[in-house]
Amino acid sequence: LYSVAKSVTGQEALPQKKSENAIEGVYDGVVGGGKELIGGVTGIFTKPFQGAKQEGAKGFFKGVGKGVLGLVASPVTAVLKAGHSVTQGVTNTAIAIKRGKLPQYGRFRHPRYI
Repeated sequence: LYSVAKSVTGQEALPQKKSENAIEGVYDGVVGGGKELIGGVTGIFTKPFQGAKQEGAKGFFKGVGKGVLGLVASPVTAVLKAGHSVTQGVTNTAIAIKRGKLPQYGRFRHPRYI
């Protein structure tokens, strides 16, 4: 969903790192979400400048539109990126436990003998 949301707004999706475990997934989610929010806020200033540089006054107003759209869409994409990273980390942790890469502590409750 993250890449779809970025393509709809006309922005480039930031590269996503594969999270190996849940802790790394939370970290990647927080960092990636922060980068998305910063990109949305700075885009309102940089997009008009880039547009004016390429197309003049018409490009400036296109850039203003892209910047405002990015400002509105960046919180949504930040949440999607954070959620994706966290769920990917949790999934990879569960897979690693199942394959035996992480230690299992055995049974917590012993069987009952009747």
